[in-house]
Amino acid sequence: MTNGCGKSEDQPTSEQAAHLAMLRQAAVTQIEKMFGRALTDDEKRCVIVKLENGKLRSFVSPPLSDTIKEWHRNAQTKPSS
Repeated sequence: MTNGCGKSEDQPTSEQAAHLAMLRQAAVTQIEKMFGRALTDDEKRCVIVKLENGKLRSFVSPPLSDTIKEWHRNAQTKPSS
């Protein structure tokens, strides 16, 4: 199966699909804790988890990845209390 970008993706087993769902939810939860708010549906679509070459891979695509970078830049420039 290809992902539309010419890269091959594995078809997950039902067990792997369950792990993919758990990994995605964990990533969403971690980002929500970091931001201190719930992600919008559009932001949640930027959290991508897939099986590739037999390995689980997760990443965050733009524009949410840009928001995270900006959050980190702001966190580094805030003075400590």
